[in-house]
Amino acid sequence: MILDSRTLVVVTLVIAIVMAAAHLLTWHVNRGISSLRYAALCNVLVAVAVLLVAMRGPEPSALTIVATNAAFVGAFVSIYLAIRSFTKSHVPGSWIAALVVAYVSLIAISNAADSINGRLAAATAFVCAICVLCGLDLLRNARWAVRTSAGIVGLVFLGHAAFAGLRSASTILESPLPDLLSPSTVQSLGFLEAIGAMLAFGIGFIVMTTERLQADLRQAATYDSLTGIFNRSAFLALAESTFARARRSGEAFALLLIDIDHFKRINDSFGHQAGDTVLRAFTAAVTAELRQGDVFGRYGGEEFCVLLPGTRGDGALTVAERLRITLRDLLVEHEGNLISTSVSIGAADTGGAPQSFDEMLAEADKALYRAKATGRDRVIAAGTRVDA
Repeated sequence: MILDSRTLVVVTLVIAIVMAAAHLLTWHVNRGISSLRYAALCNVLVAVAVLLVAMRGPEPSALTIVATNAAFVGAFVSIYLAIRSFTKSHVPGSWIAALVVAYVSLIAISNAADSINGRLAAATAFVCAICVLCGLDLLRNARWAVRTSAGIVGLVFLGHAAFAGLRSASTILESPLPDLLSPSTVQSLGFLEAIGAMLAFGIGFIVMTTERLQADLRQAATYDSLTGIFNRSAFLALAESTFARARRSGEAFALLLIDIDHFKRINDSFGHQAGDTVLRAFTAAVTAELRQGDVFGRYGGEEFCVLLPGTRGDGALTVAERLRITLRDLLVEHEGNLISTSVSIGAADTGGAPQSFDEMLAEADKALYRAKATGRDRVIAAGTRVDA
């Protein structure tokens, strides 16, 4: 099967322009994903390189060859930067520099020998190396939220690398090509495979970006952006399901409502950034004390909730008292200042047979109010009578 090489070049050019436009438009509405800019740049440079190839005469000038190869190298370095940016990985500049130097050296040798086969073999070997790096990076470093799409695109990169490696080896063994666009079955297959790879990379990158955005939205809808624990709505949804399950199975569980004492004073005395530092330190300290199955969430402001499955009565109070002592001893450093904290805790459990989680939460809230009203830095259980 022999197809017209110049027709295939035009198809490649059109696809590169369309993919560049698609990546730029996607980046325009998602400015935080810088990898899309690199992907768009890759397609722009591919279009430039292909256009320069299409405009060549029978005997291209040295300047045309240099410009084509510069665009070609820039395109594949850009796609590697796009992948590293997407996976939030460090860019090994020395590796890229070594590959570029090796490629330029091979091209220089091929030019000196006036060997089209040599230039084509160098180009496909360079593609092989870059695609191996891109594929392995996606398979190893992509976050779980985009693991499926990243894995597929990573395999496409490795498949393209395998084809490029075989193409490089076969080019060396072929009889000398009279022209870079000389029609042949091998040339036709090479162009078709490159076109398929471009489409797969371009569409795959947009799919990975979409999955990343969806994961970020789920993260924002579930977790508090400052502390990283469950936000109010996510915590309450988990609490409701835990309560319903406990009602059906008879399983015990307890609820702690925690308030950081005099938190407004911290903001007023040291600034809101200091308050944020205290909240993060508080969250880390509480998380370190909880079991794996416990659920920790931010209820609002400086109020936090902890669900303790399989716990009631004295067990819940033991946990609450341990948290109170840990947080009373917590010293938070901010801009040279040591900020001390203490907490008041209200505890409730299913022993009082609440009819709903809202009722249980109200009991814990009343206990917390009594803890604050009677001096703070203490734990009060729901139903406990305390003299002011």
